[in-house]
Amino acid sequence: MTAIARITLLTLVLGLSAYAVQRYPRRHSFNL
Repeated sequence: MTAIARITLLTLVLGLSAYAVQRYPRRHSFNL
């Protein structure tokens, strides 16, 4: 995996997590 691919995946995951947390404020499995 290239660094760019890794950064892209990380950004995507973080973005989705942030979106999910905003949408569903009951944080259940977001203990990072």
